[in-house]
Amino acid sequence: MEPAGVQLPQGVHDSGPDEAELRRELADLWSRLFDRWGYREVVPPTFEFYTTLASGFAGQKAERLFRFFDRQGRILALRPDFTTPIARLAATKLADEPRPLRLWYFGSVFRVEERHGYRSEFTQAGVELIGAAGPAADAEVVALAVTALNRAGVEGTRVSLGHTGFLRALLAGLELTPGEEEAVVTELTRRNLVGLRDVLGALNLDEKQLKALAELPHLFGGPEKLAAASRLAKKNRQAEAALDDLATIGRLLGAYGLGERVSFDLGLVRELDYYTGMVFEVYVPGFGYPLGGGGRYDGLTARFGLPGPATGFALGVERVLSVRERQGKAGCVKPPDVLVVALPGCEGAAVREALRRRAESRVELATDPMDERGAVAYARARGIGRIVLVGNGVQEIEAAVD
Repeated sequence: MEPAGVQLPQGVHDSGPDEAELRRELADLWSRLFDRWGYREVVPPTFEFYTTLASGFAGQKAERLFRFFDRQGRILALRPDFTTPIARLAATKLADEPRPLRLWYFGSVFRVEERHGYRSEFTQAGVELIGAAGPAADAEVVALAVTALNRAGVEGTRVSLGHTGFLRALLAGLELTPGEEEAVVTELTRRNLVGLRDVLGALNLDEKQLKALAELPHLFGGPEKLAAASRLAKKNRQAEAALDDLATIGRLLGAYGLGERVSFDLGLVRELDYYTGMVFEVYVPGFGYPLGGGGRYDGLTARFGLPGPATGFALGVERVLSVRERQGKAGCVKPPDVLVVALPGCEGAAVREALRRRAESRVELATDPMDERGAVAYARARGIGRIVLVGNGVQEIEAAVD
């Protein structure tokens, strides 16, 4: 336990050397994967003007941004996600780039968070496909998200596909107040069936309308759930268009070889306000949180002056590492290959020997004096298999690591 006065704020944590190395390996793995799919890296700033970043967090959700003032008294905020600043970047500095833009990122995001198990600072990796409309683009980002998890060694990934257009179509004809709509969406986002029932019970709706909304969390499963949703929509054209979109995306994911991993979830609501079409989450059964998700956000770049379609996803790096650990695939952090030890008076020669060997191996140079016995004990404790003693000559010995 940390002494009082040096404790970390709620929602943040230290990454020690082992976790940091695993994160770096994951970043390197995914950077190569994204590159092979035609995506290029971007690095937006850690903080921007509050009004810019709040574009994706309307209403009460904007309170989840960490805000502070600059010296001119202007309100700034830490980035709560990558999609909003990348949309701003695409609509401004990259406005003249040929479309579609395929961009990827890896870094920390920050949100005020009080729920147990959630962090206020966490790491996201993902892609944005900007300027591409239609189901083929949506299927590409879903397939790439699953592929990234597969490459990371995560087993048993599943995908839930939903569509914001279907929910909006059902809500459009109900004449609800903005507060009532937000209450319904909030309980669906939380998957709180009791809370949803209470919210619906307080609305002035007829029995058929109440039934349609109450059924949403139960519309989860295979293609038969799309048919059930169609019956619920009562020939609502907007709702039917959303269901047709989902059916096409599902078929395309079958072409990627992912058909058996896909379920349709008409009650799926992502918490950010910029989604306009298909939304999805990637999860592993038995793990309490989605590993990532995303969807279509065709209106976001327009908020920065350049309308256009867009879709993408984000993966939670800490959650991926946690699942890998649970599945026994956390990875093995490699110790140095060689320990170079200087015998008295030979420190310079030991430095040169370490530099020479670092061209091909991971080398630790002992900075404290130690004899052969001490070097063997130290190497065994660190998991280093070979020792190089530098004296009048160079002697290699095995540390006999188990």
